[in-house]
Amino acid sequence: MTAGTILVSGMLAGVPGQGGAAWAVLQYVLGFRRLGYEVYVVEPVAKLDPRSVAYLKELSASFELEGFAALLEEGTRDTAGLSYADVVGAARSADILVNISGMLADEQLLEPIPTRVYLDLDPAFNQLWQAIDGIDMRFEGHTHFVTVGLAIGRPGCSVPTCGRDWLPTLQPVVLERWPFADGLVHDAVTTVGNWRGYGSIEHNGVFYGQKAHSFRELIDLPKR
Repeated sequence: MTAGTILVSGMLAGVPGQGGAAWAVLQYVLGFRRLGYEVYVVEPVAKLDPRSVAYLKELSASFELEGFAALLEEGTRDTAGLSYADVVGAARSADILVNISGMLADEQLLEPIPTRVYLDLDPAFNQLWQAIDGIDMRFEGHTHFVTVGLAIGRPGCSVPTCGRDWLPTLQPVVLERWPFADGLVHDAVTTVGNWRGYGSIEHNGVFYGQKAHSFRELIDLPKR
C-alpha cells in the first residue's frame, strides 16, 4: 500500500551527463519514495536524442526507475522509456504533479491530476522572465506554487510574485547518496560548474544571470 502517486516533471536526461540537473530532480524522486509514494518521472524534450535515451537508461538502472521514467518529445506522443499510453495512465492515477519550472505542458497529462504544484528551482529567474521579458513560464493551470527562494513574496523582497502566492521550501538531500569520502589525495576542495549561466536580465538596475562575475572575485582565493 503506497501513500499515493506523484508525477514529477523536470530535467533528468535531456542533457546527457549533466549531473547537477539530474541530481536536483532525483532528490525529490528518491525523497518522495522514502515517504511511501509511487513516483513517476516525465521529462519533455525538444527531440529524442539517442544520447539522452542512453542516459535515461543509465539513470533508470542506477536509481530503480525502470518502468517509472520517460522522455517525451514535445508536441508528439513519441517517448523513450515508458510508452505514451503508460505515461497517460500514470497521470490518471497520480494524486500530485510536481512540475519543475512548468516543464510539462501536455494537457492530457496535466488535466487528470487534481493537485498541480509548480516547483520553482530557479528563484527570481522564473518570475523575472515572466514579468520583465514576457516569457510564458507556464504558471497557468497549477494549483500551488512552491519556490526555493525563501524570501519571495515577503516584505523587502523585490522579486515579482506574478500574482501567485509562493510557498517557501528547502531543497531535499538524500544523504546516503552523498557518502562521506575517506582517503582524499587532493589538498583542496574541487567542484564543477558552468562559467556562464542564463543570459543576463536587468531588475531594478541590477543585472542577474552570469556566474562568471562572481567567480572572478574568487579567482585568486587559493593564493590567500
